[in-house]
Amino acid sequence: MSKPIFDSLGLNFNTSKFGDALDPLGNIQDNNRVMPAPIRKWQYDAIVNNEVSETLYLKNPVGNAINAISSTIYPFYTTVNNYNNLSTTILLSEIRSASWNLSNTCNTFLRHTQRLSGLEVTTNLAKPDLSTAQGYGRQAIDILSKFEDVSNNSPILGSMTSIFVEDDLLTYNSQINDFILEITNSIVYTAGIPTGSYTSSLGALRIQEIASYIESANTFMSSREQHDINFYGNVRKLSNNYISMLKYSGFTDLGAHLVENYIGTDKLKEKL
Repeated sequence: MSKPIFDSLGLNFNTSKFGDALDPLGNIQDNNRVMPAPIRKWQYDAIVNNEVSETLYLKNPVGNAINAISSTIYPFYTTVNNYNNLSTTILLSEIRSASWNLSNTCNTFLRHTQRLSGLEVTTNLAKPDLSTAQGYGRQAIDILSKFEDVSNNSPILGSMTSIFVEDDLLTYNSQINDFILEITNSIVYTAGIPTGSYTSSLGALRIQEIASYIESANTFMSSREQHDINFYGNVRKLSNNYISMLKYSGFTDLGAHLVENYIGTDKLKEKL
């Protein structure tokens, strides 16, 4: 039988020297025959072929929409900023600020959704990723389904709302692109000495409307991310409280004796 994985481990030793340690009870082969495989054949083949990158099997469902906004808004911010560097007047200051904020938020929101999609692992315990959101959420479901009739996956999905907003992001991207075209077409250069100036033919009210819309996209992404983090934090707290209460279940004879006669408060003894 071909052993590509075992051979790749690089064992360089006379295995007969392991003696009985190789199979102390002489039953490893028999046990392996009755035990189900821990993974399927295609997963084994993936390991053999080193095809284990998450990006081969998982995707960020909102990644393209976030990148579309980011690839539009940052160049736009850079363009407006350059106009100001070349001009004697300040051009579109509200829009420039909103664009900068949105560009930064796109970066953090993308990382957040990458974690929720399983493409990255969190390095901050306060922030959920695919694994931790499911793990803590599953514990919450066990409690809530028994005592509050919450018979759905919302305790898990509540930490992952950001990967369900593609339609919202695409709407923001479409409208922002229209606004950028409107703004770009409105910019007028007036020659001057030593430098000229750039101005916009848009009125102050229109400029404010556009800036507010760009800022609303920023707020939308920030709010969804913060919601997921807050919800996840609440689920983690619930899980920790659940673990705290578990120690008052299933006492041994000694444990029950200690609680009843030494360490148990009246509140605990009343409950048991």
